Amino acid sequence: MISLLMMALFFQSYGQYCTDDNRFTEIAVFANDQIHADTSVVYGTAPMISGETQDLIMNIFYPGIEIDPLPKRPLIVLMHSGMFLSGSLNTLDSVCFEFSKRGFVAVTVEYRKGWDYVDNCQSVTLNTVISANRALYRGIQDLHASIRYLTHHAEDYHIDTSWIFSGGVSAGAFAAVDLAFITPQELFDLWPYCNNSLYGDPLGFINNSGNALTDTFSIKGLFHNWGSIIDLDFIKPSNAIPMIGFAGDLDIISPIDSGFFQGCENYELMFGTEAICNRVNQCGACTEMNKKLHGGHGVYNLTYEQCLYRIQRTSCFFKSLFCNSCASSFHTDSLPAKCSIITDISLPTEKLSFTLSPNPSTGFITIQNNSAIGVKFKVYNIQGALVFEQALVTGQQSYDLNFLQAGLYIVAIGNKKEKLLLL
Repeated sequence: MISLLMMALFFQSYGQYCTDDNRFTEIAVFANDQIHADTSVVYGTAPMISGETQDLIMNIFYPGIEIDPLPKRPLIVLMHSGMFLSGSLNTLDSVCFEFSKRGFVAVTVEYRKGWDYVDNCQSVTLNTVISANRALYRGIQDLHASIRYLTHHAEDYHIDTSWIFSGGVSAGAFAAVDLAFITPQELFDLWPYCNNSLYGDPLGFINNSGNALTDTFSIKGLFHNWGSIIDLDFIKPSNAIPMIGFAGDLDIISPIDSGFFQGCENYELMFGTEAICNRVNQCGACTEMNKKLHGGHGVYNLTYEQCLYRIQRTSCFFKSLFCNSCASSFHTDSLPAKCSIITDISLPTEKLSFTLSPNPSTGFITIQNNSAIGVKFKVYNIQGALVFEQALVTGQQSYDLNFLQAGLYIVAIGNKKEKLLLL
C-alpha cells in the first residue's frame, strides 16, 4: 500500500505570525530548558471580601529572549478554576508552559476569592446571588488589571500588544468571556450592588482596580473552557471576536447551552460554552466548538494528554487567525490538531513520485506527477476542512488556488486506497 504523503502549502500572508515554520502549532518548537518562568510577579493590590488588602500575582512563561529570534510574541492570559472560592494560579502553570513552548508569552493570573456560598440550593437567597456576582466582578477587575500590567510592561517580555488572547477554566472562563464582551459601563449597570455600600465596600469600575495603570488593550480571541456568560445579548457583531471552546454536554455546574449554576434555579440563568460559540458565530466571528458527548464539568482536563489536546487545538486555532484562514467548525470527537508544516517531502515509497513547487506559494502551484493514474491532490485548511480536490494527471500540471484566502494549508496526495497519515 502506498503511504500518503502530507506536506504544508503556505500562501504568503501579511500576518506577522503566519510563519512558514512550526511556531504556534501543535508542535513544541522550544525545549523545556529554553522557557523562562517569572513567578509571583505582583501586578496589583486590591481589597478582599474581608476588607484586607491582597497582593495580586501572576506567573509569566515565555521563550528565552536570547534564543527566540522574534522581537515580539503574541500573549495569552489565563485564569484558573475554583468557583471564586478556591484554586491557585499554579494549576495552569503546565498549560502556560506548553503554550510558551509553541512561541507564545503565556500567563496564569491569581485573583481574589470569596463569597457567601451555600451547598444547599434551597438556602440560596438573593444575597447569595449578589455575593457570587460580586466575586465574579472582582475576578473581572483582576483580569483587567493583569492585562493592563502586561501591556504596560510589554517591552520587558517582548509582547506584541496587538495580539492579546484571554481565557480560562470554569470560573476563569466566566471572567474572561465577560471581560471580552461586556464593557465596564455595562458591567457597572448590570450589577449596581457592586457599588452599593449596603452589600460591602463599593468595588468601582473594572478598569481602575488593582493598579493605577491606564494602558488600554483589545482581546483578539478566547480560549474558553466550560464557562458561561450572564446574557448572550452582550455579544454583538460590533464586539464579536474569535473563540475556541471546550465543554461537556452533561455539565451541570456550567450548562453547555443554558441553565443555572449547579442546576439551582435560585441562581440567575446563564449561557454556556456552546451557546456563546453559536452567538459569536452568528455575529460573524470564527469559532471552534469542541463538545464532549456524555462529558461533565472539566472535560479534556483529567490527564496531561487531554490538557495537551486542548493546547494543541487552541494553538492551531490562533495560528489560523494569524494567517487569516480561520474556518468555523464543530466537533464531538477529539480530533488531533494538525497544522504544523512538514518540511521533509522525501518520498515514502518509490511508487509515489512527484514534486510540488513553489512552497511558499502566492497562489499558483505546479505539480509534476510521475506516479500511476488514480492519484488525487487534496487541499485542507488548518481546521481540517477539504477546500480543493483534483485528480492528478501524469506529467506536469499547474493549479490556480488564488480563490483561497492567504494562510496555511495541508496538501495530501495519494490514491483512494490510502489512509491519511497525519504527520
